[in-house]
Amino acid sequence: MQLARRDWVPEACEAYVQRIAGEMSEAGSEAVAARIEALIGRNAAIHDRDCINLNPATNVMNPKAEAALAAGLGSRPSRGSGRGRRWAIRATNTRWGSRRSSRSR
Repeated sequence: MQLARRDWVPEACEAYVQRIAGEMSEAGSEAVAARIEALIGRNAAIHDRDCINLNPATNVMNPKAEAALAAGLGSRPSRGSGRGRRWAIRATNTRWGSRRSSRSR
């Protein structure tokens, strides 16, 4: 299987992608898995050790929070309870939660 060439990609980048794609298409599944693991490790080293990260959304996560997410906590959708929705409505109707300005009272 060959990756289709993309004319819009700069030639040096496309040549690199084509070379890697060719190598991986001929490799066995163990070699591909090992390459992915190595790249994951390198990515972690770059972002967690070698660089100053100025994007707070991608900073290193607290290990306990990361463990909780890895346990599936973050991937389970929650519709919440009716009680929580009533609280949200009640909170916006209180004086401190009102959207009206103080001039309109």
